[in-house]
Amino acid sequence: MKSIQGELGLMPVREVMEWAETYGKSGTLHIIYAGVEKKFYLQEGRVTFLTSNRKGERVGEFLAGTGCLDMLMIKLAITESQRRGIPFTSYLLTEKILDRCQLEEVISRLVIVALADSLRWDEGTFSFTSQLPPALLNGPIQLKAGNVLALAGRLLEQSQPGQASQALVKKLAQRINDGDFDLPPMPDILARLNNCLGTDGSAHEVMKIIMADQILTVKILKVVNSAFYALPNPVTSLQHAIAYVGFKAIVNIVTAHAVSRLYQGQNEQLREILRHSLLSAFIAKRIAQMVGFDEEEAFVCGLLHDIGKTVLINLLSGEELTTIAREQLITNYHPLAGALVAVKWNLPLVVKQAIRFHHAPDQAPDYQEAAEIAFLANHLAHEPGRLESVRIACTQLKLDTLNPEILAADLEQIQATVATLF
Repeated sequence: MKSIQGELGLMPVREVMEWAETYGKSGTLHIIYAGVEKKFYLQEGRVTFLTSNRKGERVGEFLAGTGCLDMLMIKLAITESQRRGIPFTSYLLTEKILDRCQLEEVISRLVIVALADSLRWDEGTFSFTSQLPPALLNGPIQLKAGNVLALAGRLLEQSQPGQASQALVKKLAQRINDGDFDLPPMPDILARLNNCLGTDGSAHEVMKIIMADQILTVKILKVVNSAFYALPNPVTSLQHAIAYVGFKAIVNIVTAHAVSRLYQGQNEQLREILRHSLLSAFIAKRIAQMVGFDEEEAFVCGLLHDIGKTVLINLLSGEELTTIAREQLITNYHPLAGALVAVKWNLPLVVKQAIRFHHAPDQAPDYQEAAEIAFLANHLAHEPGRLESVRIACTQLKLDTLNPEILAADLEQIQATVATLF
């Protein structure tokens, strides 16, 4: 096994990488500085993988930070891959938790971030050995060292004014933790409905509130007459709609309509969050039907699970942040921001818990089943074929009654129903 080693002060990481690419080297570049160790694996001058002990640069942490996978899913995948004796990334591919393109994109970004950090090092040591782990030979990641260096260099340049940027990120994170930002008021019609229901108002009084909004009444009838409910005969009045689908279902359709009004005139990013939230709501309702959970509670949990994202997008709109920093703040803090909205709107505890823990249902102190339904609905709304890979994260639901084929068949109906609420 051939190796070279030296001081990074004499031969920086950039020069070692350029040397490896120029001569088509295969092996492991091991660099060490101030207790941080990183290994870049190369095959014929191309980077195939990276390991690092720096916080945030471990593969699992990076996947969670980019929002590709929940930390719970990552922990389970690591445990199962170790049990089977196969690489973590291979497990993600074989179990179809991530496809090859997604994995390549994430690993590429991780390598660039880790390399940009290493380009700052003017001290430390390096060694390059011609040994490459067999699991990394001819793998899915084949990044030209020169391209990676160029992108890492650009990232480093962008982050040079980074002390101020990091301070801003910390300040915003603290504001989010403290709830020190404006939260949207509850939509007017929901406030009136809650007030009526909270004072033992009659169904007739509730109908008067709904029927005062003709657009809302039309939308309710469209949703109730959609393929999702599959009623034997068309419904032409609000009274008939209530008789067919139930009072709570009508109130939840009103809730969906009211939430959608918050997004009127907003940009495409927020509109996409709304579309995803509506999909999640109807998927959650269907899951609840199959596993014996309250369907209407599940609907609201699915509908509002990402409402924190809308708050943060508005909060961060005027701030000078890199795209990566902005995305990470939204990814990391939207469950907390959403839970604060739920508190302000005085939503039931089950909804608050589902919003707060929809990425980590095992951490929910109460109503873990609701958090698991929101977790599943969120994943299925993003990628309908992922049920088998994410269901292992759910320990409280009776998933033996969950039928993937029926869920897949229902998705087309759900998408058509969601279109009626836009």
